[in-house]
Amino acid sequence: MTRGFIYDSDFKPHNISEIVTEGIIVTESDHTAIHKGYGYKGRMEISSLSSGGTQSWSFTTPSDKYIHFKNMRLNALGASSKVEFLENVTITEDIGNQLSLKQLNLNSDNISGCVVKESPTYSGGESVDSVDVLIDTTNQTVGSGQSSGGLYEEIVLEPDTTYVIKLSNTSSDDTLLKSVIKFFFYEEPEGLFFK
Repeated sequence: MTRGFIYDSDFKPHNISEIVTEGIIVTESDHTAIHKGYGYKGRMEISSLSSGGTQSWSFTTPSDKYIHFKNMRLNALGASSKVEFLENVTITEDIGNQLSLKQLNLNSDNISGCVVKESPTYSGGESVDSVDVLIDTTNQTVGSGQSSGGLYEEIVLEPDTTYVIKLSNTSSDDTLLKSVIKFFFYEEPEGLFFK
């Protein structure tokens, strides 16, 4: 049996012991972030989007945290579609409705420093990550896909910066009847989460 101490990000020691293999117990970062109250998810839903149409949301990070953007999931009904996470955007108007972000530890009172709003006016933008769903209206087909599916895949966002999440109907003639986008991220307070 192995025994020892490991220090978490609050510099408090915790006992570790692993009886079967005598290995060191390691908790991956997503799990730790959620338990500490730094993990959040967001959800956007579109009821209809015509062929070639787009819908966007701004994603603004706080000035005092690093945001680890981990995953986008796209569900679509009736048309091929694509969701992208864009950097290097120039926002000219950002007055849309603010979306609520859900704290993933229901025992935590933490509130995300990120702000997500509907329908910003912007120009430019380069895709950092994307998800494609390829379907058509035949039999009301539903498609699903996700980005950054691996355990250690993530995008670390710059503080005090606005990004854009963009949904596009990429079909030549089908209407996107319904689409749901979900995403997960966690906040690293003042860059000290892993120290």
